[in-house]
Amino acid sequence: MVLTVDVQKRGVYWVMRGWGARRESWLIDYGYLPGETDGAEVWDDLEGIVRAALPGNTGVNLLLIDSGYRPGKPAVVRKMPSTISAGGSAARSPGPSRASGT
Repeated sequence: MVLTVDVQKRGVYWVMRGWGARRESWLIDYGYLPGETDGAEVWDDLEGIVRAALPGNTGVNLLLIDSGYRPGKPAVVRKMPSTISAGGSAARSPGPSRASGT
């Protein structure tokens, strides 16, 4: 599972996709988490989505954050699965990842 996140001033948009053979992908879920992204609440909500287990699945394997609006905030997700941040500093935690961090 891959979770992508687009950070805005007053919330984050997110999309969760599952990937299969031959670059096939399936939309699993998507949404918008309202809240000021300079605070902790919206990031706590995002962590809840990342940690939510789906039946028969191990959860999110890779978290991609477009943090251009708040380049310093991905640091709050260091405890989440492998995280790559675009537009700001990369926040990575141990775990499998095929993308390279900065």
